[in-house]
Amino acid sequence: MERGPSALDEFFVRATAKRRPRVCFIPTGSGDSEEFLSKFYATFSKLDCRPNHLAFFRKLRRNAIPLDKLEQGLLAQDAIYVGGGNTRSMLAVWREWGLDRILRKAWRRGILLGGISAGAICWFQAGASDSVPGPGRSTPCGVLAFSEEVVFPISMVSLTEGVTFPTLSPAGSCLMESRSTMELPCSFKTNPSLRW
Repeated sequence: MERGPSALDEFFVRATAKRRPRVCFIPTGSGDSEEFLSKFYATFSKLDCRPNHLAFFRKLRRNAIPLDKLEQGLLAQDAIYVGGGNTRSMLAVWREWGLDRILRKAWRRGILLGGISAGAICWFQAGASDSVPGPGRSTPCGVLAFSEEVVFPISMVSLTEGVTFPTLSPAGSCLMESRSTMELPCSFKTNPSLRW
């Protein structure tokens, strides 16, 4: 979502396998940043989809899911795309509004879930986040745990050396976000050079 649709944005829409899918953007991690909302609509309106959004900190406007219809609105989506920002604060707001429960229901119904930065971290068992106070600039962050994997935004890998994650899956695998394309699977067993 920078200067137009990226390969990840295009892939995300295609991955729904729907014609003109409904794609909801949730920018909670940025405090529902107007800049993020504008970038989302500028980008996704160029793709073959029907973009809308959910904002907790903005007045209701065109294409917004009303907060009193939160569950109904999200479960009517084909895909949910979460933006970056403060992971810890985002999850606190979601839990307060019951959005964590609704997103789990969406996941179980097969609605495509994804995002960038905090929006990539939030779905997994654990992730490194610079929005959690602790040693260094990045510490483990408890998240929604829909998947038993651990995720690190690629820009944080060098910031997480020495951090250990007791919640790693038995296979020891992780997902990493790539700024240029999409999440790249890797394994600690097959990639011993990856350390933190």
